[in-house]
Amino acid sequence: MNEDPLAVLILTPLKMRAHGIQECENIVFVDSTSSSDAENHCITLMLIPCAAGSIPIAIIITKDETENSYTVGLNLLKETLKPLSMGKVI
Repeated sequence: MNEDPLAVLILTPLKMRAHGIQECENIVFVDSTSSSDAENHCITLMLIPCAAGSIPIAIIITKDETENSYTVGLNLLKETLKPLSMGKVI
């Protein structure tokens, strides 16, 4: 979690397990929804394709849809996964 600007990263055990699927490591779909509450928070889903359709790999909640908010949220994901990347570029 980052407080200024607000960014919350959600990684469940299922999402962490999906990060190990090598066939899908080059494609990530990103979908954002905003204005879903009174404070105008933005919910961003990150998904990878697979034989069953798509698998969620992360959820990022940010204060709004600005470039700065996305940057903070994605950097939070990058820093969280860095120990797991085993030399891969994230």
